[in-house]
Amino acid sequence: MSILPPAPDSRNLKAVVGAGTFSYSLTYTPVANSSFNITMAPGTYQGMINSGPRAGQQFTIDSAHRVFQVSNDQTHGTVATTTPDVEHITYSDPSHTSQARICFVSGSLVRLD
Repeated sequence: MSILPPAPDSRNLKAVVGAGTFSYSLTYTPVANSSFNITMAPGTYQGMINSGPRAGQQFTIDSAHRVFQVSNDQTHGTVATTTPDVEHITYSDPSHTSQARICFVSGSLVRLD
């Protein structure tokens, strides 16, 4: 799920929510105390938007990095970026070819059995 920026030529400047699937290859680097970093392999981030105003569009992103912290019992965790990052997202829609966005990720993870 993502909060998408409004289209640059839109009179409605409200952000909207969309959802979809994505995949990318990454390198994994252990840090310490059940913490690790992941860094996306360049050129591997690809996705498809399944709902929202961009439903049916494909996209790519040029960079991504995240830090994960996992609880000792491995049932809970957090994910975040340590500093804001500028990502360039390119959509399959030719009228919105590429947009730069400041990405600051944070979230909670729960293992479901």
